[in-house]
Amino acid sequence: MANDLLLHERHFRSNSVLERFNQVPITICGAGAIGANLTETLARQGFHTLQVIDSDRIESHNLSTQPWSLNQIGVKKVDALRLIVFSIINVDIKATHLTFDDRNLCKKKLQGNQLIIDAFDNRTSRECLQSAAQSLNIPLLHIGLEGFGYGEVIWDEDYVMPENTGVDGCDYPMARNLIMLTVATAAEIIAKFVTDGTKINRSLTLGDLKIHSDV
Repeated sequence: MANDLLLHERHFRSNSVLERFNQVPITICGAGAIGANLTETLARQGFHTLQVIDSDRIESHNLSTQPWSLNQIGVKKVDALRLIVFSIINVDIKATHLTFDDRNLCKKKLQGNQLIIDAFDNRTSRECLQSAAQSLNIPLLHIGLEGFGYGEVIWDEDYVMPENTGVDGCDYPMARNLIMLTVATAAEIIAKFVTDGTKINRSLTLGDLKIHSDV
């Protein structure tokens, strides 16, 4: 059964690539709409050495964009995500309940990683994470929603820190569709980087999701 869990990914990517996915340590910072869905996707792809860091608990308004259920309201997001990933793919991720506002503490929690993902939704945590990742010389990939209907997946060397606008990108209509499109794009960019070291930046909107027909 264990070998069948990743059967399709194995056929698509090869055994050697899946072995690499399984071994590379990655930390996802933020377990909200982007981070939680991305963690689940990466685990299903074969990334099994994962840490997720977040300080929030699940609220009812999270249910439309994040992979929680009603009975998980009030639970720490990292704990709920650990349970979800284990139940669907038999992978035990590391769950760290922590606020990112101290650079030295950030560095301590990030040491030993080969890739760090910024899925935070606030500038303070992003700046702390960026500073820690740069001082540790660990590649950092920023993933998020900017403005209305716009997502981006940008490596740190090309990233421009957004201003605090007070607007939650997950509040506008059709947000989940854009979230899942952004997550899928990010997951493939991560897979490409881990496979051969290539760094790709992408910005996207829902208009990038097109279905073509010959009929």
